[in-house]
Amino acid sequence: MIWLALVVLGAGLYGLTRPASAAPGEGSVLYVPSVSDIGAAESLPELDAYMNLIGELYITGQISLAEYDILYAAYVARFEELSGVY
Repeated sequence: MIWLALVVLGAGLYGLTRPASAAPGEGSVLYVPSVSDIGAAESLPELDAYMNLIGELYITGQISLAEYDILYAAYVARFEELSGVY
């Protein structure tokens, strides 16, 4: 059952993060999660997927350090809420 949930979550996040088809001459759409997206994560695996995405966006230079810091702070706050670890 857990594997099914992880597969569904992975497929859902893949759908959110993959580039949308762009018309000729237009760039692809980049999905960057917002603080509210991260705050709405309902489970630790979903939150982990957001953290992986944020890290990948930063490493590839698609978001700045300032944006990464803001999103990371949202991740830490939500992690503490979900896990009960402070």
